[in-house]
Amino acid sequence: MPLTAVDIAHLLREAREAGRPGCLVTVLPESGPESGPPALIQYRRWVEAASHHGTRGDPALDHPACLQARQLLADERAEIVVTPLILEGSPAPDAAPVRLLFEVARPPQEMIICGGGHVGQAGARVARLLDFTVTVIDDRTDFASREKFPDPSIRLIADDFVTALRTLRLTPASHVVIVTRGHKHDEICLREVIDQPVRYLG
Repeated sequence: MPLTAVDIAHLLREAREAGRPGCLVTVLPESGPESGPPALIQYRRWVEAASHHGTRGDPALDHPACLQARQLLADERAEIVVTPLILEGSPAPDAAPVRLLFEVARPPQEMIICGGGHVGQAGARVARLLDFTVTVIDDRTDFASREKFPDPSIRLIADDFVTALRTLRLTPASHVVIVTRGHKHDEICLREVIDQPVRYLG
């Protein structure tokens, strides 16, 4: 069945919260002087790397739409793409292609920095310039402070590293940078996050 606007909003919110990218595929109605007024959109499909929702019950359309969407999800430069598609088994060899609109939605990228020393401070500034959401953790209140991190958009957590990391939801959109004041604390942080589905850990 085609997806409703409510379905799409739910799927988009779910993917965003889980840190997963997704792609909304829409069949564009024909346009031009002979096509009359635009038709209602009757096909929308939500595609992720390992799942998809919505169908018109037409494998000749569903399969290539999913394939193209997943290729676009793998290409991190893609955002909005219109692609003509000649359906297999079309009765007319000169049939007009179906136009598909692919809208890629990616979750906000976040960086979690363990350590509020000079390396953590520099990393946080660079991450904000790259439009990451940033969280800094340090078990010393004078290092997880606005004096060290004056940017109010940077979230500061002054707590034990293990306790703090366990309060965060780490997803495939998370980047974890461990730069504490010593190898002992680095190892504690690493053990806590090494099995999490983060995109980057260093």
